Formats: sequence, C-alpha cells, structure tokens
Amino acid sequence: MPTCLPGGPIEHRVDDASPGEPAMARKKDQPPDPMSLPPRWRVPDQCPHCGARVEQAVQSRADQPACKFCNEPLPCEALPPPAPAPTGFEGLMGGIVQGAMNNAMAQQQAMAQQWMDRMSQPGALAAMSDPFQHGRGTVKTAKDLGSDTAEGHLYLVDLDVALPGWHPYTASVSTAVPSDAAGKLSPGTQVAVRVHPGSPQDVKVDWRAP
Repeated sequence: MPTCLPGGPIEHRVDDASPGEPAMARKKDQPPDPMSLPPRWRVPDQCPHCGARVEQAVQSRADQPACKFCNEPLPCEALPPPAPAPTGFEGLMGGIVQGAMNNAMAQQQAMAQQWMDRMSQPGALAAMSDPFQHGRGTVKTAKDLGSDTAEGHLYLVDLDVALPGWHPYTASVSTAVPSDAAGKLSPGTQVAVRVHPGSPQDVKVDWRAP
C-alpha cells in the first residue's frame, strides 16, 4: 500500500525479495540448533568456581562453555569428532560383519542358557563329577593271578562289555575280587562295570553291586 509522507512525494515500500519469490526465501538462513549437533567438549559436572551444577548437554555443545550462574569459563577438553557413518561397500560389509557377530552372540547366549537348564536338573552336578560310563559286563573267563590285596584276591577277567550307545566289545581286566563275590567269577555272570570314555579298556568292576 502506498505510504503518504507529509511535504513529499508518494513513495512505495518495496520488499527485499521480488513479488514472485516465496516467503521462506525472504528469511535469512537460520543457524542450526546446537542441541542437534554432537557434543564438542568434555565439561565437569560442577562449576569449579561457584560449585553450581553444570548443564552438560548444553555446555558440551557451546562455543565457549561457561557457568550460567557465575559466568566464569568452564574447564573443558575437546572431544574427537564422531566417526562418519560407513557408506557403499564398506557400509555393506560392516553390516554383514555386525550381523554375523550378533548371530554368534545369540548362539552363545542360547548355549549358555541350555547349559544352565541342564545344570538345574536333579543329579546334573553328580553326573559331572563322575566321568565314567556305566554298563554291564558278562564274565567269559577268570584267571587266578595268585596275589592278594586289601580289596581282595587278584584275577585276570575277560569280560564282554555292554554300554549304552556303545558297540559291545571284549576287555581283559586285572581286578581284585572280594572273597564274598568269588561266586561271580563263573562264566556268563553279569557284573556292574564303569568305563572311562577316553580309554575303553579301562574297565572297573563293582563286584558288590547287583
């Protein structure tokens, strides 16, 4: 609208931008919001001058960190700039590696949970302390070795060994037989045995077990 000035000609107010220019283009560029930027400084929790609490979220992004209560400058340490996000092939490979690591961690956690569930079962700890496989042995032959021990008389016994999940096999065992179990040396008698998994010929006979 024309503006009338006393004693002078009629003048027209002209905007800086042309009439066809959008309103947003007429505004000057606004500076970015400091809170949208990453922190630049490491600042203390409290002001060393007045003891006031420091707004770290604000002062760590300020151009010149200062206490808002006493206006004294705050001691600060420059932070390294954030690493740029990987792009292209590097970003793709990084995502693949990260996914593989996440899958491996998930598998480890699942295995750990399975182990904990297994250990929570009754008798699990007792099974861990006994590394032997338990089964049955059938006496084939027994040879007197002519020696006595505190556990009994020594015999060399040939056994057919049967263990759960194992193929039957034959083992020769030098064993002390208590006098009250001598009747079990007859061929065809079954006895309780335990075998170390790493040494199938390491057969222990429990002559008093049923």
